[in-house]
Amino acid sequence: MDVSDAPVPAHGGPRVHSNARTTLHARRLIVTRRAAGWSPACIAEQLGISRATVHKWLARHRREGEAGLADRSSRPHRSPRRTPVEVEDRVLAVRRAVRWVPCTWPDCWGCPPPRSGGCCAAARSPP
Repeated sequence: MDVSDAPVPAHGGPRVHSNARTTLHARRLIVTRRAAGWSPACIAEQLGISRATVHKWLARHRREGEAGLADRSSRPHRSPRRTPVEVEDRVLAVRRAVRWVPCTWPDCWGCPPPRSGGCCAAARSPP
C-alpha cells in the first residue's frame, strides 16, 4: 500500500502512511502509560518502537498538549533546490512547441534532464 492508498482519517487530516509505527491511538497510549508510571523503555518495547520515538511524543505532548499528538504533514516547509520558476516556464513552453522528451534536451536549460522532466510532471504536461 502506498501513501495515496492509505486511509484518510475521519477528522480529514493528513493520511497515515503504511510505514507509520504509531497512530493517534498509540500516541495517546504512550502518554497514558507514562502518566501511569511506565518507563519509556517498557512503553517502547510494548509498542515495538524506539525509546527515542516515545520521548519525541512525550515531549510534543508536554509542549503542545493533545494537539501535539495529531498527525502532521511530512511536506517540507521549503524547497531550497527547487527549479526556478523561469526555467520551469521555459521548459514547458518548449515542451509544448517542440514536443521533445526530456532526455533529448540540450544542456542549456539550467537544470539536468531529470529535473526538467520533473517540471513537466509537476505541471501535468504529457510526456
